[in-house]
Order: sequence, then structure tokens, then C-alpha cells
Amino acid sequence: MIALVALPDLGAWRLTDLASALAAAVGGEGEVDCLDDPPHARLRIAGEELLAVPQSRPIPWDLIDRACAAAWYWPEAAEILAGHACHAQLVVRRSSGKLMAKALLLTRAAASIGESFGYLGVYWDGSTMVHSAAAFSASARAMRPGELPLRLWIDFRLAGGEEDGPCSLFTRGLDALGLREIEVVDSKAPRDEILAWAYNTAHYLLAQGAVIEDGQTVAINRQQWIHVYLRTSQLDPSREVYLLDIGRDAVSPGSL
Repeated sequence: MIALVALPDLGAWRLTDLASALAAAVGGEGEVDCLDDPPHARLRIAGEELLAVPQSRPIPWDLIDRACAAAWYWPEAAEILAGHACHAQLVVRRSSGKLMAKALLLTRAAASIGESFGYLGVYWDGSTMVHSAAAFSASARAMRPGELPLRLWIDFRLAGGEEDGPCSLFTRGLDALGLREIEVVDSKAPRDEILAWAYNTAHYLLAQGAVIEDGQTVAINRQQWIHVYLRTSQLDPSREVYLLDIGRDAVSPGSL
């Protein structure tokens, strides 16, 4: 699990400052040290290990160019990120432990390091998305077990739906969290309703550690429900996804 923190030209920034920012991310808990070959700071806490590697060059533009172009929620992404001169590469090892715990740790570390060095934005590898410094910090501060920063971790991509036409949705980022991606195909429901169902389903899966069976009913309340099916992905036939059946009449009693 990787995050790249875009930083301005900081000159000779010290590895000990990077280590201090990691310690601040976890309130001084855990063990933080500085290592060589290559120079990096390491945080070890609750069985997790996070490495922060300073890079004296910008994030490769071919990695973030498409992410900037797709960042409708941050129109200035390309312009602002073009001004960064170096970055910190943050890596949480994936060998053991819950992936959501790793994502939470990575989010805290990226925000702490970013705020310590005046960051311009973050590239989140699992979703291949970029986020502004302000949005990333706000989401990191607000996150708690009942309020996960899904918009940092998951790309909820809508397609179509203009002028009452069918709308589809595809996620990217759930796979990196150990779950199936979510898809909606050619639904006549409003775009905001489709997005809300996908978001709430993803949050339910992550927050509850749930597994949805083929054909299971998922509900927001006793009046609003949909069916979820296990189907071959429309984007990648080698994968199975959660297909949400969102119709205009999905308003009968149901339960999770």
C-alpha cells in the first residue's frame, strides 16, 4: 500500500524531521528510527511497519498525469502539482494484518508528513487518484471507525446519466483494501442516488468487515434497499465484482 506526498523544494531536509512527522502521526506511540541504504524513516506500531523514503525528484509525471485529468473534484490538480519538486514515498507492508488498518495508518502518516513539510497534494496508489493537501488533511482529521475517508481511498467513477440516459459506476481502490470492486451498469436511477448506494455499500463492507453473498439484500433503512450480485466485471473479465441492482423502485422493506 503506497502513498506519494508531493512536496515543494525544501533544500536539505533532514531525515530526522521525517521521523518526527511519523511519530506525530501516531501520537508518539510505536517505534520510529532512521535507516540507511536507502535513507528512510521507519515506523513500527501494533504489528505494522511503515517506511517513509524521501525522494529528491518530483513524482513521475506519467504516473499522475491521467489522475490529474480525471480529478473533476480538484480542477487545479495539474497546475498545482506541476509546482512540486520532490516527494516522500510512503509504503505500508502488506504481509500481515488488516488492510484497512494499514490504510488508516498510511493516511495518518501522509497527512502528518505533508503538513510538516507544506505539501501540495497526495497520490494514492490504490485508487490511482490525486488529492489536494486541504482535502486530504480534512479527511484525515475527520476519520474514525464510523467515518472512513473513502473518497481518499476509492475512486467512485460515474459514466453517463446525462439527460435521463442510463448511468454506470465503477470503483477502483477496494481491491487494494482486500475487497471486490463495486459496479453499477446502465441504471436509470439518478446519478447522486447511484453514488450514494455505492459509497454506503463500500463503507458497510469496510466498517463492518462484512461479506455480501450473491443476491443478498442491502439496505439503508427499512424503506430503501437493493440487491447485490456477484458478477464478472464489465471492465476486467478476469475479476468478480459486486454488482448493485439499483432501480427506481428500490424502496421496499429489506435488511442487511
